[in-house]
Amino acid sequence: MRLNRLLPGRLTFAGAAFVWLMASLHGQESLPTRLLQADDLVHQGSFTIPAMRDASGDRLPCEYTQGVIAFNPAHESLFLVCHDWTQTVAEIRIPDLGGEATVLQPPTDALGGRLNQINPSDTNSKKIGGMHVAGDRLLLTAYSFYDGAGSAVASQFVRSVNLGEDDLQGPWRIGRENPAFYGGYMAPIPPEWQDALGGALLVGQCCLSVISRTSYGPSVSSVNPADLLAARTRASVTMLVGYPDARRALAPWESTGPLFNGTTIMRGVLLPAHTATVLFFGRHGMGKYCYGEAVDCGDPADSGKGTHAYPYEPHVWAYDAHDLAAVRRGRKRPWDLKPYATWRLPSAVRQAGIGGVTVDEATGRIFIAENHGDNVKPRIHVFRVRDVATP
Repeated sequence: MRLNRLLPGRLTFAGAAFVWLMASLHGQESLPTRLLQADDLVHQGSFTIPAMRDASGDRLPCEYTQGVIAFNPAHESLFLVCHDWTQTVAEIRIPDLGGEATVLQPPTDALGGRLNQINPSDTNSKKIGGMHVAGDRLLLTAYSFYDGAGSAVASQFVRSVNLGEDDLQGPWRIGRENPAFYGGYMAPIPPEWQDALGGALLVGQCCLSVISRTSYGPSVSSVNPADLLAARTRASVTMLVGYPDARRALAPWESTGPLFNGTTIMRGVLLPAHTATVLFFGRHGMGKYCYGEAVDCGDPADSGKGTHAYPYEPHVWAYDAHDLAAVRRGRKRPWDLKPYATWRLPSAVRQAGIGGVTVDEATGRIFIAENHGDNVKPRIHVFRVRDVATP
């Protein structure tokens, strides 16, 4: 009798488990499978930015830029982080390819003097690491350039896209890791991947000094933009790929090769719609790793004492998004993953220093800022993914 009473419940549980398993497998089967290769990123052309100066303060020109960018669909425009010293933000209207952008909003302190609040005890410079437009709001991340004590306390800001409005919120902290892990690049997750990756937005950072506070290689987490728009400290954040100090599984700091070394700088991430590829963009030294004076390391590009691996290139790391989804499901760990391919951006991008990456979700256009691509100003390159239908 006892067995007969329990059996229906067991069958019900087994049936529910079967339904869940089949639904899960169906969801995985319906995800895109296309893995991009180097020739799938097709260069469309480029444009330059206009001469601009900070609206206040030292009135520095928009030159020697940080180069972080974010697409604004409402104005067919880009937000751009200008001079590296001032970290001001401008908005420029995108011109025809080969043209020069026009100013919509001049370089402005978008963080209202609060940038230092991400790490008040640190006297070193602070930088804007990423931006993302969500409706009429602008999400921003920030990081300490050199955080020897690992004392950063926050990384997130949100404000109006109207840089003249005084409605800034932040900074605040998200996630379990050091704020540096979330103080960089951002990118939208296409709808078809949001359930599998656990959010609608990617946010990450890599390779900052002192590196023990962040990732030894490409790193990104998923988050829901609604949590950031509401400035929630308890935002749900899931690391999808990353190599913390205790899990340096990608490549050694002093390695020579295409994966990672002490010269790696990461400046962007992107998951193109209708593909299964997560792309990371940055600057990477492809030569023999060397620590010391530039002249002793044979490095004509980076002067002074430090890490060297000349020559440097604008570099791409390509990961299988299904691997990131497996991390989300608990079947893999973030540091188990490795890129399935790496490559150099096309020769049209001459400088190694990538400033930022953003995407127009409606058309699939990919924008990449090349710092010093127009002498002391950046050049903005436009790419598309080959053979992907666009409106």
